[in-house]
Amino acid sequence: MTLLLIAVCVFVNRGCDCGPVLNSRHVSQLPSQFGPGSIRRVLRAAVQACVDCSPDQSTIYNLLREGTGRVVITGQCGEWPVKHWLTLTFDLACR
Repeated sequence: MTLLLIAVCVFVNRGCDCGPVLNSRHVSQLPSQFGPGSIRRVLRAAVQACVDCSPDQSTIYNLLREGTGRVVITGQCGEWPVKHWLTLTFDLACR
């Protein structure tokens, strides 16, 4: 069995209209891309950055589907620190 390592990147549109969920000023200060790196590391960094850009982190937390995976996102809901575990679900089609 051969282990296939895939490097991914997430590109950020820093000039977008973020609406009420994210702070546009904070989004404009994000890096233009996360990665290249493993999907787990890049996903964690990108999602954590979105949580950090939100004026109300509990709103972002309600949008995330919690799982039992190894990707941990941290934040603040009111005065309480919280952790959110994400499970990666994706299919790779190798032809």
